[in-house]
Amino acid sequence: MGNYAESASKGNWGTPVLDAVKAVVGEDAVVQANGCSDISCGDKVGFPAALIAAASAKVIVVMLGLDFNGGDADESEGHDRNAIELPGNQGLLVERLRAANPKKTIIGLLVHGGTLALGSAGDKLDAIMSAWYPGIGGGPAIAQTLFGESNPAGRTASTWYNSTEDLTAPEEQNESEGKGMTYRYIKNYRGAVVYPFGHGLSYTTFSYSKLSVNAGAASTGPCDAIAVTVTVTNTGSVDGDEVIQVYAQTPDATVPTARIRLVAFDRIFIKAGASATVTLAVLPDSHSVVYPSADVYHDTRQVEAGRVVLSVGGGQPDYYAGSLTATVKVLGGKPLNSCPPGSSKEVDL
Repeated sequence: MGNYAESASKGNWGTPVLDAVKAVVGEDAVVQANGCSDISCGDKVGFPAALIAAASAKVIVVMLGLDFNGGDADESEGHDRNAIELPGNQGLLVERLRAANPKKTIIGLLVHGGTLALGSAGDKLDAIMSAWYPGIGGGPAIAQTLFGESNPAGRTASTWYNSTEDLTAPEEQNESEGKGMTYRYIKNYRGAVVYPFGHGLSYTTFSYSKLSVNAGAASTGPCDAIAVTVTVTNTGSVDGDEVIQVYAQTPDATVPTARIRLVAFDRIFIKAGASATVTLAVLPDSHSVVYPSADVYHDTRQVEAGRVVLSVGGGQPDYYAGSLTATVKVLGGKPLNSCPPGSSKEVDL
């Protein structure tokens, strides 16, 4: 479907995905079956038809996800899920499709709002495309991306967990600090996370080289922006966008801090085989720490003296093997609000 805010009032869901796919590859090239009676997939009556359709296909695309509309919606405004697993028998459908077609490419197309735990079904898919709730133009956009007319470059702004059990218990969360609620504080990040914040693939690949921080300077002042320069090369055969991500760790902090945090990013277009050198600014407020205080009316953020470890790549360094790392030392500490106006907001590189 499309964006519910538009469609509910105007009665226009846009072009359905099936029609959009037919427009790209030709109507005679598509065989379709409803593997589930509805999104809740409470029964398996459609499995035989889905298996028959898949048997005649060169590539299998199985649509999975959630429902945001109606009284039985999985999720909606004012209605949260109590589990992140795929509804009903959706996962079982994927497993049956894989068992019957062990050598065929199977693509999972996800339409949803919140993230999903795909379980063992995720391992049965050769590729996963997350369309979220894509809007009225979503059908053509999905079809063009599935069949290579558009090269995807999205990055997830959420963490995808193995299961509901891997979510942080409410009593361990701190809403005011974000502790226990975001990718920055995940303790068992290797065991609990399938797709981390910042993750995303495309039809090409990229490599990183020649990382330089502050033009090679080993230290910086507490109110100074840190200039991160890196060369990115499109090592694949398709032109595409890369999202350069810079993450920071503050191992010398005197108060509890996040395990890791995104401090800068940029999206650039690079032709196949070409390279680009990019400079990003890491501002002082992005690696500042927060001192506990009962006075909520005054800023208690500090830029502390000590090491700032910066990792640069196409994702978090714990997951992205091509990340480069450099360390810069902050000399002296200072309250963030005592830095000169504008120093923590923008920088001329």
